[in-house]
Amino acid sequence: MEEVNTTPFDILLAKKKEELEELYKMKTKNKKMTSDVNEVNFMEKQLYNKINAAIDKKYKESKEYKKKCESEVYNAI
Repeated sequence: MEEVNTTPFDILLAKKKEELEELYKMKTKNKKMTSDVNEVNFMEKQLYNKINAAIDKKYKESKEYKKKCESEVYNAI
């Protein structure tokens, strides 16, 4: 068997993934993350913003996005 190295970062990352999956399930069930926006603390809001920014950055660096931009420029001409 392979020995799995678990660092504190891996543990934290796994916990955050579980939390995000739970929040996603709640959102799809209730169509809202929370009933009151004030329930989300500042650190969670920062985390959500960082995750969304990373996803957006990754998408904008992808070949698919670049092809889409090229085709839009080509179609505009």
